[in-house]
Amino acid sequence: MNKVIVAIGSNYDSRPRIEAAKKSLQRLIHNAGFTPEKETAPIGVSLPCANYTNLLAYGYTDISIDSLREHLKDIEKACGDKREERRKGKVAMDLDILLYGSSHHHDADWQRDYIKEMIHSIHHFLQDVNNIKQQ
Repeated sequence: MNKVIVAIGSNYDSRPRIEAAKKSLQRLIHNAGFTPEKETAPIGVSLPCANYTNLLAYGYTDISIDSLREHLKDIEKACGDKREERRKGKVAMDLDILLYGSSHHHDADWQRDYIKEMIHSIHHFLQDVNNIKQQ
């Protein structure tokens, strides 16, 4: 089993989409836990768009990272995420792997204050993972 952390974000009809994503993630992640939600302003977006609702899912998985990525893309689509809507600033669902085993992904996300805050809230889960990027 590998430890996994998945970042969850939505800025369009967020409440039902996040609940649907959480249910799907619970089927992929054993002993799944979720951080409290955090609302943030858009980062690096040139279009006017709504604030994001963000949270982290964490737990353990026995599937490969490639398989996990495919499942996350399927969940995004099931939650109504579409490329053409993203171009308009509407992100129905965005799921990114931040941690898989001891490998970090999406390094820029680890530097964001709201991610650091949420990571800190699950420090108990991360105690035995080496070199966690908490500052």
